[in-house]
Amino acid sequence: MNEEILTAFRCLRHRQLMVLGAPGSGKSGFALLLTLALLGTREAAGPVPLLLAISEWDPNEPVTAYVSRRLAEDYAAVLSPHGGPGLPQRNRAHQGRRRGTRAGDPGGGDPLPVVPGDDM
Repeated sequence: MNEEILTAFRCLRHRQLMVLGAPGSGKSGFALLLTLALLGTREAAGPVPLLLAISEWDPNEPVTAYVSRRLAEDYAAVLSPHGGPGLPQRNRAHQGRRRGTRAGDPGGGDPLPVVPGDDM
């Protein structure tokens, strides 16, 4: 991934980016490469890039609920030693405060969803 693209993305105020293009033009490939590059250069307490498929999201479901559900379903084995998923929310919050990290997050950072289109 081009270092200029990573730098430009990190300088965005809200770290939101929309990539437009025709089918087959490389949007999903770009999303995957961006996710891998962000993971490879992530600071310990920085956001955790998370690749999600938009085709699995029901627009009637709040985006935060979708991201939480995908985290719980896809990364249960990774999250369970850190207090989630499966524990009541208040217990996970307590464990996060005790460890000095956010509940259910081994890296201490918020998830950073990367959502390619439905042609992935």
